[in-house]
Amino acid sequence: MHGIFGDNSGRHGAALKRMKAGIVAMAVILAAVLTACGGDPAAESVELTGEWILDGAYTTEANGGLDLRQLYGSALSAYGAFLRVNADGGIEYDIGVFSGRGTWQEDGEDGQYTAELVVSPEEYRETLTFFSFRESQSDREYLALNFGAYVLYWVRVDAE
Repeated sequence: MHGIFGDNSGRHGAALKRMKAGIVAMAVILAAVLTACGGDPAAESVELTGEWILDGAYTTEANGGLDLRQLYGSALSAYGAFLRVNADGGIEYDIGVFSGRGTWQEDGEDGQYTAELVVSPEEYRETLTFFSFRESQSDREYLALNFGAYVLYWVRVDAE
């Protein structure tokens, strides 16, 4: 079976399982880091609804030099990365040739949200967590999407 990161069997399957296992751990770590830096996700949250684009430079830096092209191939450069969060509970994203469509909802009272998605072209179900934040009141707002072992950082389209 092929997933968003390629062949899910053998060596690649083990890597995918490790990345998925890191979702919860990354959410906890990021929340702790933001809190330690004065960026409590709940206190510094921003309006979620709207259109967002991937901030590749910030994502690469925040994930220790992550090479997004290695994950998504040349299609990322050709097609870009786009995320839409709708007020009616709908959510959709496109990253290169991959897309996810589904619904989102608040996950408790800690500023975390959960998205239930169907990812194409493989047509598999995925649950992702996310939160929004500002590093400070004067900084741009981010939506942080926990995606496997990595966090993808998105900025509002109108912020560019």
